[in-house]
Amino acid sequence: MNTAKQGSTSTPLRWRLRSDLLYVRDRDKTDHDWIIKDPIRLTYFFVSTEGLAFLKLCNGQRTIEELSCQLALDFPGADSSRSTLLRLLQMAIHAGVMAATAPGYGKILANQNMNSSSLPAWLMLPVRMSLRWRGIDPTPVLKILHPRLKWIFSSLSLMIIVAAAGLTTLLLSGKWQQLITELPAISSLLTFQNVIYVTLTATLVKILHELGHALACYHFGGECHELGVLWVLVFPIPYCDVTDSWTMSTRSHRMTIAFAGIFVEMAVAVVCGILWIFSNPGLLHSYFLNVMLLCSLNTLLVNGNPLLRYDGYYVLSDLIGIPNLASEGRQSAGRMFRWLALGSTPPVSFRSPAADSALAIWGIACGTYRFSVTLALVVFIYFALKPWGLQLFAALPAISLIWGIVSMFRTEVKSAYNAAMSHRKVSLRLILIVTIMGFLCLTPISLPVKAPCVITPGNSTPVFVTVSGSIVNAISSGERVKAGDLIARLRNDELAFQIEELEGEISLKKVQLSNLELLRLRDSSAAGAITAAEQSIVSARSRLETLKELSAGLEIRSPRDGIVWMPRNRPPETQGPDSPQLWSHCPLDKRNQGAWIEQQTLLCWIGSEQDVRVSAVVEEASLELLEKGTSATVRLLSSPDNPIQGQLEDISGEKIESLDRELLIHRLIPTAPGNAMQPAETSFRATIKLQPPAAQHVLYSAGAVRLDSRPRSLVGWAWRFLSHAFAFRT
Repeated sequence: MNTAKQGSTSTPLRWRLRSDLLYVRDRDKTDHDWIIKDPIRLTYFFVSTEGLAFLKLCNGQRTIEELSCQLALDFPGADSSRSTLLRLLQMAIHAGVMAATAPGYGKILANQNMNSSSLPAWLMLPVRMSLRWRGIDPTPVLKILHPRLKWIFSSLSLMIIVAAAGLTTLLLSGKWQQLITELPAISSLLTFQNVIYVTLTATLVKILHELGHALACYHFGGECHELGVLWVLVFPIPYCDVTDSWTMSTRSHRMTIAFAGIFVEMAVAVVCGILWIFSNPGLLHSYFLNVMLLCSLNTLLVNGNPLLRYDGYYVLSDLIGIPNLASEGRQSAGRMFRWLALGSTPPVSFRSPAADSALAIWGIACGTYRFSVTLALVVFIYFALKPWGLQLFAALPAISLIWGIVSMFRTEVKSAYNAAMSHRKVSLRLILIVTIMGFLCLTPISLPVKAPCVITPGNSTPVFVTVSGSIVNAISSGERVKAGDLIARLRNDELAFQIEELEGEISLKKVQLSNLELLRLRDSSAAGAITAAEQSIVSARSRLETLKELSAGLEIRSPRDGIVWMPRNRPPETQGPDSPQLWSHCPLDKRNQGAWIEQQTLLCWIGSEQDVRVSAVVEEASLELLEKGTSATVRLLSSPDNPIQGQLEDISGEKIESLDRELLIHRLIPTAPGNAMQPAETSFRATIKLQPPAAQHVLYSAGAVRLDSRPRSLVGWAWRFLSHAFAFRT
């Protein structure tokens, strides 16, 4: 199907314009006057008046010279050169608007169509297993809504929503830390209750999104008779058929229809953002946050992103006047790749070199973004399903991604061989590319291991309460002390009473012993009672010494030189009217004077800046990647912009049975089903020494640490991923 070979002066062009195409004049275009729609493929082809006349003149019998002469007569000022007309014909054939009049081309087109898919049939199964329910005709609803909502299509409404979005963004920036803290984790998003109401909300927002398209189409005179649901596997995707908008000759109307869905989601995000800012913490507060994130991220990353074929793409396509922007960019990128990398013939295009280069860059950007989105989807599915042991389902999109890249590269290589004047040149460049790719795949790289962490006293010495009592006085946390300095003094009235009572008992026993000794002078039988009395006094004195030792424990002294570090705080407990006052928060606080503190309670830590450590929770699967002495970067939630450097000091050999309270409060790690204190994955505690020591950071601050791993090649990392996903080891 080489149009160049048919372009000789004596050979007829065996092509004609298809008879089932639809034509609409486009008044807004400067370089294209007509839109040609393929009603079967639902694709569009833009062409000038002269170009359309040339395609209509093609009847399968005329030669290129005859067509050029006829076009020069009909349009004297137009470019009717042979090369220009052949390029236009080639573009029209590729767009599918031309039909072959000679035998044999149907088979060639069928083979090309079979090879056009970059994925095998079994990987396209989810797409082919889709069910389309055409739903309802929204026209009656649009007739009711339009008189009441037509004001939103004015410039004033757009200015209002943009101003509201800017104001909401400004208010959110003032609550940025609160927003970061309340962001839902993946584990909480995947709970049964959250999945239900987020799914229902996403469906409702999507219906409003599609109604926005339908209302815009109806406002500008178009028709919309289909508002339904497309079921892909078990996922419902609402849709609205507004293909009637392509018949509108005004470009601004088509752009408004495409932008209407984005406008609706922006409005919903703004309203929910304002409600979140001014609502109190609770169920609705969290719900407003989820809806705001859903609408804003969906607009930025999907619907409003022109790199994907959604609303933003069609707005940009109409704005720059290229109807099939994605395919045009893909073709330009392919031509540039074959020219620069494989040494094929230079790319030929209707457009200027600058425009074709811009389209090629656009095509590369689209491919790169889709690759990144698919890769992020694979990683998300893997880690989201890993706690349930279902990470195998991440293999399907991963294989699809790899297969698509391989198929695309194979197609470009075949095209380069077909178009190249020298196959040897293409082969040499192909060998060079494969060598470079192999070198990159085998080059060792280090990927960080991320783990939640907490700042702890580390190697500091704990100080416990040995005797229960009421706090009389105590020093403040953060003070420097020396060994033997008084930290806190307690009072135990019951213990003091027991000592006084025992001392009185000993004094009484001594008097009784004196009386027995006097009695022995008159009665020798009293000697036995004297022995018993002496033993009783010795026993009482022993009990008194024990009580005095306990009483000495009411004065708690420092076991070493250092700084007083506070323990984890304790929230106040609900007490009855007759209950003794219990300590809360930090036991050394002034508020706790007179409060009762039980024995074995951690009063404080005594240590130095060099003793402070970061305690991280590392999954068992990541232990093989770490080694002692590797560098670490800690970022705390309280100061994310101030990273702390350190080194991995040790990894515990015992698995974690109970997580730190701070990690649970901030939801930094998923927990095991049925046990909220245990991590979902078998994990171990890693100790990180800060370099240099940092005393200004608050103890028990939570955050995340990035640990440098042992370098591996891309092949090694891929094999590790597969071995963990499919549960086999080498």
